[in-house]
Amino acid sequence: MIEPVVLRARQQLREGRVKIRQRHDQGANGYQVCTQVTDLFDRVVLDIWNDAISSRGLVKLASRVALIAHGGYGRCDLAPFSDVDLMLVPARGMAGEIQPLASVLSRNIVDAGLQLGFSVRRPDEACRLAWKDPVIYSSLTESRFLAGSVQVYESFFNSLRQGARRRRNRLVEAVQEARREERAKWGETNYLLRPNVKRSRGGLRDLQLIRWIGFAREGETDLERLVKLDSLPAEDYERIRSAQEFLLRLRNELHFANGRSQDVLDRPTQMRISEKWGYQPHEGRLPVEMFMQDYFEHTRNVRYASAYVYADSQSMSLWARLYETVMSRRIDQAIRLGPYHVWVVGRCLDQFAGDLAEVLRLMDLANRHSRRISHRTWQAIRAAMAQRPPGVPDDSAVRSFLSLMSRPGRLPELLRQLHELRVLEQFVPAMRRARGLLQFNEYHKYT
Repeated sequence: MIEPVVLRARQQLREGRVKIRQRHDQGANGYQVCTQVTDLFDRVVLDIWNDAISSRGLVKLASRVALIAHGGYGRCDLAPFSDVDLMLVPARGMAGEIQPLASVLSRNIVDAGLQLGFSVRRPDEACRLAWKDPVIYSSLTESRFLAGSVQVYESFFNSLRQGARRRRNRLVEAVQEARREERAKWGETNYLLRPNVKRSRGGLRDLQLIRWIGFAREGETDLERLVKLDSLPAEDYERIRSAQEFLLRLRNELHFANGRSQDVLDRPTQMRISEKWGYQPHEGRLPVEMFMQDYFEHTRNVRYASAYVYADSQSMSLWARLYETVMSRRIDQAIRLGPYHVWVVGRCLDQFAGDLAEVLRLMDLANRHSRRISHRTWQAIRAAMAQRPPGVPDDSAVRSFLSLMSRPGRLPELLRQLHELRVLEQFVPAMRRARGLLQFNEYHKYT
């Protein structure tokens, strides 16, 4: 016999999703819809929790365990048919007593119609698993208290935070490698006609990667807090907030349209959404091409931001820095060339970074000598170029550009960096129109 709380939960979910879809169709933004979905799921889960506690006389037990949401559920960015990840964490010495609560809780949540990921772990056990498995680590960084003992939750989460910061270098590499493997499995957005808005390159998973790296470095996942801690540039934050809103709204649309979890943006769906969202033809481009251009613009910004955060987390050892400095040679008053990197000395960096001709000369040197531009130098260039108004390059800049183009070397990587700076289109004006353009027929791919 189905328990009354399960029937009540099913009705709550059915009616709640209808109301949330109406708000979505009326233009509610992605954040609002995801928050409303999370609130709906919270009400269902807590109703089932309270019923399990009261109907089975487990009030005393409940005061010594914590019910924790994690993953997307903990992050509060659930799409309408997302899974819910829950972990039941007992206080010390209580692990053997919570099986009855765990059984009824998990059974009733599944019977209510939610896709559930459920685990029972001691605090030390959860942390040990997080250090071994980047998927578990990334999910637990998004932990959120739901019910039970706040003290048990705080004890677990403080241990997780402190342990993550002690292991930050290893954890950053682990989540980055796991993300590389996922991109390889799902393909990179630039080359996909049917991108996965969650897993393809520049999708929601890369936004989450910024949070997971931030937790290892600073003990924080909130993007605004990471800006204040200088772990994320303010300019990148504004771009990825806009991208996140676009991608969350898009994912919500995919879930509602299919009545189930769906993250793949196929070609018929691209056409339907571009029409529904009011895209209009412009300068010979179809509405669906305009829509996909926006999609690729947002995913490109996410990709650049996540790449920056990862690069910024990489710190050379003292000996490596000394070796790089001692073995470097001066190219001129502003530039030094080391065994691995080329960089601009600090006293010249501000003026140098805003000079397009000088930036191109630096990139030409990097190409000619097969060196990477140091992270500090490149970040200064990014910031300066973002403030520089576009214009016609002068003769000096053109000469440096042509010199750069004359040698293969690291040219593909450097051209991508010029594309990131929106400089490439100043030399090749047609690139402005083609930026992120996916021509909508079977004979073209993403430009």
